Amino acid sequence: MSLIRTMCLVLALVCSGKAQEPDAEATTVEESVLPVKSVDLVLRDASWFVGTPATALVALPEVVEDPEEFGEGGDGVSVISIEVGDAEEGKGSVAVVTWLPRKEGLVSFPSLSFESETVRYQTAPRQLLVSSPQRSPEMELAITAGKSQVVAGEPLRVDIRWTCRVPTKRLRSMYCNPSFFNDPGIEVVVPRSTVPEEEQLGMPFGGRRVIAHLAEKDEGAGLGVVEFSMYLRFSEAGSYELPAVKLECARLKSEGGAFAPYAAYFNNGLFESIDEGEAYDRVFVESEPMAIEVLPLPEEGRLESFSGLFAPCAMELSAKPTETEVGQLIEVDILVRSDAPHGFLELPALTKQRALRSWFKVDSEYGRAWHPEGTVFRTRLRPLTTKVKALPKLEFEIFDPSKGEYQLVTTEAVALRILPRDGQDYFDSKTLGGDKPSLTTQSAGVWQNAEINTMDEILNALGNFLADHFWWLLVLGPVLFAGLLPRAKECRRRALDPEYRKRQLAYLAFAKLPEGSAEKWQAFREYVATSLDVAPGAWTSGDAQRRLADLGVKPEDIEIVVKSQESMDAEAFSGKDNPARIPALNEVTKRLAKVLSQVALLMLAVFFSGSAMGASADWNQASGKFDQALKANVGSDEAVPLFTDSALIFEACARAKQNAGEAWLNAGNAWFQAGEIGRSIASYRQAEVYRPFDETIRDNLSAARALAVDVVEDRQSSWWLRWPFRWIAAVLIPVSLGFWLVGLGWIRFRGKGWLMASLVLLVASLGLGGLALLARNESGRAGVVVVPEVYGRKGPSFSYQTAFNEALHDGLEIRIAERRDGWLQIELADKRRAWVPESQVQVITR
Repeated sequence: MSLIRTMCLVLALVCSGKAQEPDAEATTVEESVLPVKSVDLVLRDASWFVGTPATALVALPEVVEDPEEFGEGGDGVSVISIEVGDAEEGKGSVAVVTWLPRKEGLVSFPSLSFESETVRYQTAPRQLLVSSPQRSPEMELAITAGKSQVVAGEPLRVDIRWTCRVPTKRLRSMYCNPSFFNDPGIEVVVPRSTVPEEEQLGMPFGGRRVIAHLAEKDEGAGLGVVEFSMYLRFSEAGSYELPAVKLECARLKSEGGAFAPYAAYFNNGLFESIDEGEAYDRVFVESEPMAIEVLPLPEEGRLESFSGLFAPCAMELSAKPTETEVGQLIEVDILVRSDAPHGFLELPALTKQRALRSWFKVDSEYGRAWHPEGTVFRTRLRPLTTKVKALPKLEFEIFDPSKGEYQLVTTEAVALRILPRDGQDYFDSKTLGGDKPSLTTQSAGVWQNAEINTMDEILNALGNFLADHFWWLLVLGPVLFAGLLPRAKECRRRALDPEYRKRQLAYLAFAKLPEGSAEKWQAFREYVATSLDVAPGAWTSGDAQRRLADLGVKPEDIEIVVKSQESMDAEAFSGKDNPARIPALNEVTKRLAKVLSQVALLMLAVFFSGSAMGASADWNQASGKFDQALKANVGSDEAVPLFTDSALIFEACARAKQNAGEAWLNAGNAWFQAGEIGRSIASYRQAEVYRPFDETIRDNLSAARALAVDVVEDRQSSWWLRWPFRWIAAVLIPVSLGFWLVGLGWIRFRGKGWLMASLVLLVASLGLGGLALLARNESGRAGVVVVPEVYGRKGPSFSYQTAFNEALHDGLEIRIAERRDGWLQIELADKRRAWVPESQVQVITR
């Protein structure tokens, strides 16, 4: 049984082998569709190192296709890429293989396959010995930072010192790429070298050609000590860990060749790759890691125009030519001296300079030039007026990290001499192109200050009284009408009814006399007789008793009248004088009223004279400061404070209603001379409220607008919106009072003339009332930006983003759409809106 079982098993195996033979033959036939030919793999390098890319070449006798997949390679090898190109002689192809050793020791380079239409070409696998770069005791690398704590945006100096005692002829293929060079949050700048050319050495560092300083030469034929500096700038606050920097070089095993066939700063062995077949070692050195703490830049004290510069920093201003005509170009250079490199130095545009904005048309772009001590910023500007005596001091805000606060760096002024051009003392910058201004500018400048006189004081006082008491005076008309209406009706009835008129006159005569006098009784008797259509001389006690009883008078009253009548008749018929005569008080009353009226007039005169004296004192003080400032150079350090004081005093006079129109005009002139274009425009527009037809104010306003940076069209083009509220009120009050008084006249006389006059005054009152409502609604809606620059925000807080890329400058006239928590929503001429702090806009009240 065991023998039989063994034979069956052998037969099964033989059968199974024959069954598999057709599949094996089919597979062999399928795989051998393309014949296989061997080709050589040529390794270009004689030494291989972990992590260092290497290349190999494969020569192919015909054109082959690029391999779609080449896998990861063999043991310890990664094939990075295979590029197939035409051979140099045009016959066949050449495949360039880039590969990377991944481990030290003996590694297997895999077999590579390339297919043409008819043949498969295949390389044989190779065994290679891969080494690792070795730390060299002949090199040291020290990278040190100037300090370990900086603020965001502050340049940090980092010094590199590389000591290399490797023989110079054997140095090749240096590689050093610090990780922070590729960090998007860190900006790196290597400043230009200023050492003598013979001491300069070029070296690859961070993917750049750095010109370093060969500070010391090694006496043992080594390279020596190489030094250079770089600057880091961190964009965000936080803690940064800068890892160790690895510097790696190839050290030839042979004697090598010339290190620097050209100038060392231009090219040398550090940039050269290893020749094919050259044996070498890779050596490296590492620095210590660094930790840098970056603090946020403080918000407190930082202006929108912060320059981004850091202390220590100094600036020097120069200009050429220093003598030219108004409107001609002047080239301005600003030398910024700083420890930071040229690439880190920036300046905000000169259009942000308050001292220039009113007097110069400034180019917003800079030209930059390297300087051994920093950077030269070059721009151009045009003087706009012959009043310019100097290129004023420029101010730039910088941050001092040692003190933790912001500071202002100021340049020295440069004297200029600006001459008229074509007889014009002013230059209209709008003629240079761009959008046309909304108003035709005047080049004649501003007119002189206004003087006060008695008539102006009276008109101003009257206008102020009518405007300040508008609502009370407006209500006075209907109140007077209601109070005088019975009187008008009474007069009307007296005119139409003679008998009624007689009775009323008799009663008035009776009411004027004192009690207990004979005249009082006589007047009473005449009143009663007239009321009863009886002649006063024919009135008797019997008539009194009979007629009064007929009228229903009380018996006791009739008895008093009859007894009085009898007593008076007896006295009259006896011929005796009345012993109870009343003294003549009318003349005494007239004299007393005259004295009281003189006292009231005297007190009123003293009040107005005291007010005028106070106004005159303030006015004289403001005028004196203005005249004193004119004697100094306009725009100088001595003149500006005097003009400013003068403007503030004139504004105080205006707000105290002391010749407000003239005071606002003079304040505008003072602000204009002080270079405060925004405040001058606001003052002139406020003066228009009091003197809307004054050509001088309009001329001065046009001259100030010509010097504004931002110009918008006047949106209030309708004539009814140009009338100030106070002038409409001053006209409406008399017209309204006239309407009510003429209405009383019509009720009294009922003539057509009175009716027509009342209708005309009614229409005029309604029209003026509508204008008054419109003007009242527009009062406080207009404003002018009065700060050098302000960024419009998208909401009422500094936390919101800016609404525009550019700042709004002083002199920009806006309309106020909304007020909220100390912020104003302003509207520009093109209907765009933004929010600005209320303190940076002067509101025009009407």
